[in-house]
Amino acid sequence: MTLLSPRTEAAPPHATFIDMREPAFSPIGAFVPTAEQPFAFYLLGDIRLCYWQQPQDRPPFRTQSLLAALLLNPKPLRREQLVSMLFPNLPERDGRRRLSHLLWLLRQALPDLPLVTDAETILLPAAARWLDVEAFQKGATSHSLDDWLHAIQLYRGISCQGATMTGCSNGAKP
Repeated sequence: MTLLSPRTEAAPPHATFIDMREPAFSPIGAFVPTAEQPFAFYLLGDIRLCYWQQPQDRPPFRTQSLLAALLLNPKPLRREQLVSMLFPNLPERDGRRRLSHLLWLLRQALPDLPLVTDAETILLPAAARWLDVEAFQKGATSHSLDDWLHAIQLYRGISCQGATMTGCSNGAKP
């Protein structure tokens, strides 16, 4: 099989054409919401989200780094860890206050988002959402052609282009 970009003038007669242009906004067919998992988040490319397969407005820009950190780390994150990732130049107290404000904004924007919080940790359970990054990783590591094609459909460009976040494993860009 030959993968062609949309700019290719003439395809050989035996080639399979896969349209690599950005697809129209719609959830990829593999995601079907359930009572436990009604949210779908798309981080590959621009941040997008669906609730029960209905496109939703993005949360405020300033909350998107927090949301991405919670989505990409589906385990309880200590508040001081989030403060050091999101606000590395602020004193702990100011960073915690800003983190609390971002959580409030995120809850206002997405009231049904199943955030689990206590005084020390914050969690967005993996079982409560579908994430394109995880589906892409699963498809890209599969031996199935259908899974590879699904992964290609999910890929919509460089994630977080130009964004930086300290505390990432390589210390630079996510």
